[in-house]
Amino acid sequence: MLFIPGYRDGRAPYGTFVGRISVASATWLRNDQIDPGYSAYDQAFVVLHPNAAGRRVQDAVGAAQRIGYDVPGGRTVHQFGYPRSSADPARDGLPEYTGQRLAYCTGTAIEAADEPRGQWGAACVMGGGSSGGPRMTDFEVRTGFGTVVGDNSWGYLPGERHLVGPQFTTAITRPLFETAQHTPV
Repeated sequence: MLFIPGYRDGRAPYGTFVGRISVASATWLRNDQIDPGYSAYDQAFVVLHPNAAGRRVQDAVGAAQRIGYDVPGGRTVHQFGYPRSSADPARDGLPEYTGQRLAYCTGTAIEAADEPRGQWGAACVMGGGSSGGPRMTDFEVRTGFGTVVGDNSWGYLPGERHLVGPQFTTAITRPLFETAQHTPV
């Protein structure tokens, strides 16, 4: 796994960071996306090696986002990703929909009705490649900071397409994050 913060049109302004270890729920790994009843577990953290200059990602980029657990849904969110496609044919071929530039959607998150509880997201046309991107509340465009409350997982069609995924919880997300934080270097 390779993380390239600030990636745009093939450029890596902060360097590249190779994943050292991934931390995912054993429940998710055992069920391997077979049963949608386990969608709440579709989340993970990746611990990164330093870049070629020896800098840790938070030192190279300058900060880390906040993580929110058990934040109520139905709030204004920003969702980010590097989609390779769009559910809107008018956007096909645009740089933001070829995986070359960061794309985003913003709106009020709704809970998906045809999945287990806890799958939230806003109206969004981002397609494949946006999975795993953050869903954030209290996002400040000026600073680029917000609180990550979930991740992008799949498209939901309640009339218009929504990009939804699990809401981060104390029960599922916090243990994963704590494990990642305490992984020896």
